[in-house]
Amino acid sequence: MSDEGNITDSVARYRRLCLVISLVALALAFASKYYAGPHQRFADAYLGDAFIVICLYFWLALLWPHLRILTKSALISGLAVGVELLQATDLPASLHLPAPFVFVLGTSYDRRDFIFYGLGVLIAALVEKILTESRARRFRNANS
Repeated sequence: MSDEGNITDSVARYRRLCLVISLVALALAFASKYYAGPHQRFADAYLGDAFIVICLYFWLALLWPHLRILTKSALISGLAVGVELLQATDLPASLHLPAPFVFVLGTSYDRRDFIFYGLGVLIAALVEKILTESRARRFRNANS
């Protein structure tokens, strides 16, 4: 197989993996909102924040697989910070949006959310780093 074919197959596999990771993270974000066990408030208020930025990070990676990790991290961090600062204006709460929009935009500002956005982006970047190193190693081995 040509190098171009290997690269195309590698990008397709990477995109499929990004889709799976983003869907798992989205499912975990939703689950954190409906979790009713111990530490329910923590799961609802903070774990969902981490999972949703992981989901967004891998959607971005799915759409633009050649963006650098730092670029994706900066874009998703900027989006998360922007949404949280929008919450500080009370605009999302005042709009009385339906549930899916409230889930994305939130309704109340909490400065601790920034910590969990950062952790989510860090986890996503580390997972991608592992994926890209593994992908590069497979590509090198296939061409040896």
